[in-house]
Amino acid sequence: MYLNTHNFHWNVTGPMFNTLHLMFETQYNELVLAVDSIAERIRALGVYAPVATRTSRSCRRFRKRTVCRQWKK
Repeated sequence: MYLNTHNFHWNVTGPMFNTLHLMFETQYNELVLAVDSIAERIRALGVYAPVATRTSRSCRRFRKRTVCRQWKK
């Protein structure tokens, strides 16, 4: 979501450019803080936080406990 939002921020065009550009900037700044908190919590649980989009897609739907294929070793 963070990368998609940043992509929209970089590539927005049209008559609403300024409004959308600023909105996406606000959103990706909030998302990066959330992502950082989540990654730190994952590390505190003793596993590596997923980095690549491909890695995060290998995770099952987020539930109380997320299980990722690469973490089951």
